[in-house]
Amino acid sequence: HVLEKEKKLGCHGGVASSVAIRTVSFKNLQKLEPGLLWTTELTPDQARTLHRHTQRSGAIDFFVSHCWRGDNHLDNAFGAVVRRLGGDDALFATLKEQELYNQLLMHACVFLRIPEEQMLAAELWIDRVCVPQFDARAKRQCVLNLNTYIQSARSLIVLMNARYLCRLWCLYEWTCFLRSHSPAHIFVGFWSFLSAKTTEPGMGSLEDGNFVSVFLDAVRQLSLAKAECLVAADRAVLVRKVEQDYVSPAAFERYAQTTVIALVARDLISGVAKYDPDMFSLYMQPWLDLSRELGYAELAAVLEGFGAVETYKSCKGDRDSYNQKLCDFADTRLYPYLDSEKQRALK
Repeated sequence: HVLEKEKKLGCHGGVASSVAIRTVSFKNLQKLEPGLLWTTELTPDQARTLHRHTQRSGAIDFFVSHCWRGDNHLDNAFGAVVRRLGGDDALFATLKEQELYNQLLMHACVFLRIPEEQMLAAELWIDRVCVPQFDARAKRQCVLNLNTYIQSARSLIVLMNARYLCRLWCLYEWTCFLRSHSPAHIFVGFWSFLSAKTTEPGMGSLEDGNFVSVFLDAVRQLSLAKAECLVAADRAVLVRKVEQDYVSPAAFERYAQTTVIALVARDLISGVAKYDPDMFSLYMQPWLDLSRELGYAELAAVLEGFGAVETYKSCKGDRDSYNQKLCDFADTRLYPYLDSEKQRALK
């Protein structure tokens, strides 16, 4: 299999034979009409079009976790420009598409050590495509199997806009995956949402909008009790699941916060530090400050220990060498710290 290397890392793979599953290859994903995949409201015909690009599969390489709704601050910041693009929903769709490709072709290739050209064969599970949204009965069955899909996936890609951390289902997918996987297999797509920069034909460029504070507040205010959930019955089930697995709601929240901060910082180190050291400091320092504010001083010290800008300079611009040093750092320092947090949080 194209992602056979992941099995050596102790990762799951393959779905129970009693559970039917459909996936979409990254290659087929690229054939979809731009914007269709992430539009908030799907018509039955659109849903059928998406589902036709799937195939039966015995393995999930990447489970894609995302929030269906966009962030209000994008519309507030860009106003008329966002409406000219087709509304906040259209901008959100563009940003999600950017981040999915970024995670598959950049971070996943780096940390899983997979050649970019092989990534086209990766099999993804995305609810918008793989769940028959036009068939209520089949859709319900997929929801019932969600836990199996998540735990059977080899890796998790999170398209993390600020609202993601306020949604109970999203938090559940995040922590459900971490319950049985190493954080080495989570890839967090946040940069496009964080900087909110996009270019559309004939529209010019939107100026960078630094929305770090919006994300920091989302992590700071992360709460199991206050997380949004549209269906009351779902809330009861998800909260009960958390109570079964975690020492307490506070332990669940601590583990969610530490893993979010750590993996966002890891991907900032992986990407931004190589291209713009000044921008790296602008975006990285608030996450270190938040870590200490929330009482996670050890995590801040671990992250600072890599010395991203200095390490990149020592590699003399050799990105492969830098990536190798970052992978070694994550394997020996960052992931062991997160493993200790997992042991502290789980029953």
